[in-house]
Amino acid sequence: MRNRLRIVVADDHLLLVEAFQRIIEPAFKVVAKVTDGLALLDAVRTHEPDLALVDIAMPGMNGLDACEAIYRDWPRVRVIVLTGDASADVAAEAFRVGAWAFIVKSASPVELLDGLRAVAEGKKYLSRAIVGGDLGQLPLGMALPRWRDLSPREQEVAERVARGQTAKEIAADLGIGSRTVELHKYQAMKVFGVKTTSEFVQAVLKWKPP
Repeated sequence: MRNRLRIVVADDHLLLVEAFQRIIEPAFKVVAKVTDGLALLDAVRTHEPDLALVDIAMPGMNGLDACEAIYRDWPRVRVIVLTGDASADVAAEAFRVGAWAFIVKSASPVELLDGLRAVAEGKKYLSRAIVGGDLGQLPLGMALPRWRDLSPREQEVAERVARGQTAKEIAADLGIGSRTVELHKYQAMKVFGVKTTSEFVQAVLKWKPP
């Protein structure tokens, strides 16, 4: 990878932090290693990384609360939750608070890298140890955080973008200006943490409730 994505690693066991660093480098650049949730937030504030690999059970602030804080204050930072708890309910909660991936610590180094690379490409990732890695099989109603974060108007615009409509067509349908459509689309893309229209469409199709 020519320009390595920058990542913060957080786990309350320093030995595991060091082990994770050895696994993920040189594919990713570790810019900070911390052992508690509050230090994680400080590291994200200081380094503004692309990714954060976060354990759930940490002192100061647990990983899920830290994930929610990062999603709220630094939405461009993509959080990968790493935990020993292979529970579908916990995984669903992690996605609900803004995580991009949920990986169990019993996973192989190859799967950890697969998950990190998927997130780097703007994709969600669920460890194969949980419902076969199928996000759609997580407990109903819990794994749809980002769609619910959109305003009703942003949802309307997102649905039409996913259908392939242009800004002009959407504007005509909704009785608003094309620039307003683009603004709603931009805000919705920020919520989903994507940068391109194709990534946005994929996110809408994945996270919009049936």
